[in-house]
Amino acid sequence: ILRLTPITPEVIRVSFVKGVTTEIKDTYWKPEATDVFSWSARESKTALKVSTEKASAVIDKKTGAIQFETADGTVKGTLRGTAPDYGSADLGIF
Repeated sequence: ILRLTPITPEVIRVSFVKGVTTEIKDTYWKPEATDVFSWSARESKTALKVSTEKASAVIDKKTGAIQFETADGTVKGTLRGTAPDYGSADLGIF
């Protein structure tokens, strides 16, 4: 399971667990957003994109690679498609 959780307009949490098909446990730091802000999710044949007003996470469906971008499209980081068995990362524009 791969879960993307917008935490703030600047931070999108990426959580993944290999081989799990039902639920990923919450992290201890800020398990959910505390402020209200708008976000969206869009899907195409090749990618899934979760966006806030300031940041986006784009997931390549074929490779599993995740690219993190600012609102103007500047790439701030990339996670390769090969993932460990589990993990969580808060990706933000700092």
